[in-house]
Amino acid sequence: MDRKRSLENLSNGLNAAKKLLDLKNASLQVDLNSEVKPNQIDTFYQMLDTVASYSPPKYKKVLNESIAISNNYRSTYRNLKQHLNNNNRGPNSSEIIKTLEIVKPILPNNHKAMVEKLQQIYKIIYS
Repeated sequence: MDRKRSLENLSNGLNAAKKLLDLKNASLQVDLNSEVKPNQIDTFYQMLDTVASYSPPKYKKVLNESIAISNNYRSTYRNLKQHLNNNNRGPNSSEIIKTLEIVKPILPNNHKAMVEKLQQIYKIIYS
């Protein structure tokens, strides 16, 4: 049984290496005249997903959870950056509520509840 597991791990490692090589080559094959470059962060996340999918079962769950948390922070950062760049005027109550909505996914549960209460108060006041 142990030999079978070792062969399976070796096979998964080779498959993962092949997929990683394919991802790397695909990201490098960009038209030199093109202004559009592949997003390196997306390629990196694809590589992490590949490593997690071919990992042994005892590591797979931890890797997938870590990737999900990291992806959540990445999307929150991107949304917050876009929101703040689009905000040309000074902050007002609706902008603050929108900012709180953007950062809510990465907050601890007690802070999420507080943001939800603030949103409800805002809706009551401004409806």
